[in-house]
Amino acid sequence: MEKVPEGYEITESVNGIVSLSKVRPILLLEQEIAIVELAIQNHPYAEKYRFDKKSNEIKIYEQEGPDLLEIATMLATEFGFPGVVPEDFNRAMKEDHNIYAQYTPIMRFTLTDKKNRLFREQRMSYLSSVDDWIDIEYDKSIEELASALIPNLGTDEFFELYLGSRKEAAKSGLELICLRLRVRGSIQLNLVRISNGSGQSLRKTNANRFAATTNN
Repeated sequence: MEKVPEGYEITESVNGIVSLSKVRPILLLEQEIAIVELAIQNHPYAEKYRFDKKSNEIKIYEQEGPDLLEIATMLATEFGFPGVVPEDFNRAMKEDHNIYAQYTPIMRFTLTDKKNRLFREQRMSYLSSVDDWIDIEYDKSIEELASALIPNLGTDEFFELYLGSRKEAAKSGLELICLRLRVRGSIQLNLVRISNGSGQSLRKTNANRFAATTNN
């Protein structure tokens, strides 16, 4: 294809996937997008989050996978270097992860009232085998929603965000347990891959890197 067809544009997702997409009018205001961006920047773990915008929606993504320092500590023990993880090794792990990291949708704001600039807020639920969106708030400004809800990302309080029902809120404890089990499984799977034959190259690379930072 020599040029982009009329009415289409080249887009790139937060996971680096390039697509040919139909051009759709953006109904969001620049200041509304800026409010969400600022709230993410103010989050203590801002580097773990990304966002994108579509016609009437702003979606927040969270970096997938377990805590990097936890993995680095496990790798240190696996390679025979128990104790505190050297700063250089931990930094190198983060740099590698940032290159290959994948992000999954976790929260979204949808414009529901163009005249009064009101939004619906939803978050991802992990109770079933298929993750799905659940409602948190309706008919509020983006500023009110972003300032109140984005700080909950990455905390236990995130799983207590439900719309109204105490019965639904009671499920949050079970949901948190389910997600933690999935994360724990991910950590164990990564260690198994590193320990088996298919992970020898990665294991050798990280072992040499860790040894070098330890000897310095």
